[in-house]
Order: sequence, then structure tokens, then C-alpha cells
Amino acid sequence: MNWLLIIMLLAAIYLLLAPRFAAWFYRPLLFHPEPLHNNSEAPVIEGIQGESINFTQADGHKLHAWYFEYPQTEYTVLVSHGNRGNIATHDYLAAALLKHGVSVFMYDYCGYGASSGLPDLSTITSNAESAYDYLVRERKLPPDKVILYGESLGAAVSAHLATVREAKAIIFQSGFSSLRKIAREKMPFVALYPKVFFPNPPLDAVKSFENIRIPVLVVHGLQDMLVPFHHAQAVFAAAAEPKQLVYFETGAHRDCILAETDRFNAALREFLKTIDGI
Repeated sequence: MNWLLIIMLLAAIYLLLAPRFAAWFYRPLLFHPEPLHNNSEAPVIEGIQGESINFTQADGHKLHAWYFEYPQTEYTVLVSHGNRGNIATHDYLAAALLKHGVSVFMYDYCGYGASSGLPDLSTITSNAESAYDYLVRERKLPPDKVILYGESLGAAVSAHLATVREAKAIIFQSGFSSLRKIAREKMPFVALYPKVFFPNPPLDAVKSFENIRIPVLVVHGLQDMLVPFHHAQAVFAAAAEPKQLVYFETGAHRDCILAETDRFNAALREFLKTIDGI
């Protein structure tokens, strides 16, 4: 009888800690939001005064974004940032992109910055869809003038977004090939759980890219210890042409595009020229 109780207890613990059911356990491991100070006022970056925007998605969550509208530009880059901080701590992404004469729209997921709610896999992907819909419906941007840019966790979010919304191109920076794969590498105990015990959407970038037919730029640092380079290689292998893979010998994770700035700028400039001709 004691063995039966022990088995039942272990089974209950196994189910309670399954990624699909234990958002309370995995949320602080996956998401590291920070509040936005200065009442969410948008800064000036690269000479462009940002616009602070609040919009509400269908489920009632209020999302906050910054929009840097470059004068007389053709493209707008929709930025989905990583799992730590907020749009203010990722302002270097806006700076890197604005240098190339594109507009930049950065938003915060639920629970980040000045956005309401709590982050989980379903909310952050719906947040990306809502940010895209705001640009297309409210700001009247043609879908083929929107470029998706994802960093780290946001790279997988952008890959998901590219499967449900039309876009001109996608830039996948420092991203993992699938959440399940990176989770098993970082927390080996989750290997005990089959795919059915993982939440939806699965944030499987490799699967996403099997259904994406727009130009792809994959960017990664070889010194990235958080998301090893083999994830970028798997994503690049799954992506359809036209595609480019750019890696940086000295680049780590968050500083990937800052480690070799000149080379990143050259790669981005060439990529923008490529999509401009498509």
C-alpha cells in the first residue's frame, strides 16, 4: 500500500510540474520582465523622436509600444524583443535598425514595461499578432512593407508570427530552434515529458520556417552560451531560399549585434537591398 501511495504521489508531482500545466513554476524561469520608468515616455533615438503608443488587444490586455517613424521610408521593422527587461532595455535594437533608414515599432509583451497582464506562450504570441494588426489596420501599413525582427525568445515569436501574418522578410537573431529543445538542454529533467505535455503554441522555429516563404536573415554569436550556435544552424537549414546566415566570432547572446557592429551593419544593409529587389 505504501508503494502505491508513493507511486501515486510521484505521478501527481510529475503531472503538476509538466510544462503544459505548471505555468506558475516555469513563468519566472522563462520570463524576466521589468517595469518601464518615466511614465513610458518614448526617447529620441538616432535623431528620431519616438511615439508612445497604447493599444488594446481582443482579450482586453493593454499593450504599450514605441514607434520610431523614419521620414519617407518604405519599410517598418516590427521588433519582438527577448525575455528580459522591456522596450527601453532593448533600445539598442531600435538604434541599430534606424541607422539603415527604416521605421521601427517595438512593443512590450503582457507583464513587460507598461503592458498589462502576465506573460505566457499564448499571450506573447497573441501580443505579436496584435502589434502587427495595429500597424496594418490602424497605421495603414501594407503587409509587404513590414519586416519582422525577433531577438532571442522574440525570434521564435517572430517566426510564429510569420506563419499567421504576411510580411516582407524576417530577421532571426540569437534565437532557439525550439523551446522544447532549449528547455531540455538547460533543464534536463524536462526530457521526462513527451511533446504532449508541453504548452501551445510550441514556439518551434524549425517547424515554423518549414512554412515560411519570405527572405530570412539568421544572425547569431558563436560565443552565445545561452542559446548555442547549433540552434541557428538548425533554423537556417529549415528556412527556404532566399536566406542568409551571419555569425559573429566574438558575439555572445544579448550583445550579438553589438560585438561586430560594422559586420552586422554590412549584413543588414545587404539583406535590405536583397528584399528591396524582390
